[in-house]
Amino acid sequence: MNHDPTSWARLGKAIRSDRERQSLGRKELADLVIERGGKVTSRSIASLEYGTVPKKGVKPPSLEPTVAALGWRPGWADRILAGEDPD
Repeated sequence: MNHDPTSWARLGKAIRSDRERQSLGRKELADLVIERGGKVTSRSIASLEYGTVPKKGVKPPSLEPTVAALGWRPGWADRILAGEDPD
């Protein structure tokens, strides 16, 4: 897994930008994730948006359910972490 802070910051910016583009607050996005069967809090979404690099060697469990609730395709978060342009 990528531990580059710049990559995580780019991913966080993309998540926040898409959330705001959809006029969703963090709580509203968390509610969407929960409705879809995921487990996430608005605080964990904030952590993703801040670009916090995970301390453990795995992606945060909130990442995939969060970006799926935004309508992202599977694997897109990994592509951004790998350096692809989120636009």
